[in-house]
Amino acid sequence: NFTSGITSMYTGVESELYSDHNSNNVAAYAQFDKKFFDKLNISAGVRAEYFRLDTSITQFNLGSLELPVRPVFRFGANYQAGEATFLRGSFGQGYRFPTIAEKFISTAVSVMNIFPSPTVMPETGWSAELGIKQGFKVKKFYGYVDVAGFISEYQDMIEFKFGTYHPNGDPFPVSTTGGPQPTADNFGAQSVNIQQARITGVDIQAIGSGELSEDFSISLFSGYTYMNPQAIDADSAYLASFSDSTTLLKYRFRHLVKFDIQFDYKKCWLGFSARHNSFTENIDREFELQYGTIAILPGLAEYRDIHNRGDWIFDARIGCKVTDYLKGSLVVKNALNREYMSRPGDVMPPRTYAVQLQFNF
Repeated sequence: NFTSGITSMYTGVESELYSDHNSNNVAAYAQFDKKFFDKLNISAGVRAEYFRLDTSITQFNLGSLELPVRPVFRFGANYQAGEATFLRGSFGQGYRFPTIAEKFISTAVSVMNIFPSPTVMPETGWSAELGIKQGFKVKKFYGYVDVAGFISEYQDMIEFKFGTYHPNGDPFPVSTTGGPQPTADNFGAQSVNIQQARITGVDIQAIGSGELSEDFSISLFSGYTYMNPQAIDADSAYLASFSDSTTLLKYRFRHLVKFDIQFDYKKCWLGFSARHNSFTENIDREFELQYGTIAILPGLAEYRDIHNRGDWIFDARIGCKVTDYLKGSLVVKNALNREYMSRPGDVMPPRTYAVQLQFNF
């Protein structure tokens, strides 16, 4: 199978936050897929990206050549090693242009300002994965276990960085010799390139379902992901923005756990789910600091000292199929009423009850 095409996207923005801008992204792509010996599937593709923002066309240096297009490649293979055993591997490149917001936004939310960054560059990257999927059967219970190791690497990764800036986005260095001092209007965030970042890890999943009797069945899902997201060769100014002394990328979890189980009896079901995020070790240190009477999130440092073990969140559900076209259920989110935040300042909902009726017609 051979697939090819051309895509084009034009964006025009008229906004008080960004002023007026327009961009055009054009890409040509081709992909080849073939199956060999009824066991091996191969996929390979290439994509060429062109990007223009206002009157500026992004140029790419490929060796000694400077071109207005950027090629990216991908490759993947899947091999059936046994009746229920599959091996796979993949490699792919990626390219992301900064959005109009990342370049030109200028706004304020409470005491925090967002500054423009017209010189921010596109980010590039690649990712690779090796995995194995093994099916299994235990009487009438069927399922599979999937294990995969992955690595992603980024150059000029785009991230919002907190600091002091002039209104046009130029840095406002804090003087230690009695020079001009920043005010609240100079404090905020700006999108920047952070050199290089690498994320490695492993992902494990086990999924299955089966009948325990004529009227009783069970289905389950469980997953665990370990990640090690690191800033590579980062400069001292970027590392100084971390709340922790490690080089772990900000706002990342090392450990993620998910589990879901459901019991079905005739036309009724009962289900439970759980998820766990480990403690977010690194955030922007400015969120934990106070400058005189100015603080973005007062008390956050003390809160993080107390809530430093991550979070377990549990949900539950029960329901029945009343008729062929009517189902009713009760869902309880955050059943143990855990207080937790997905990111600084974003407190998630407390225990929530929902009654659902579904009609199919």
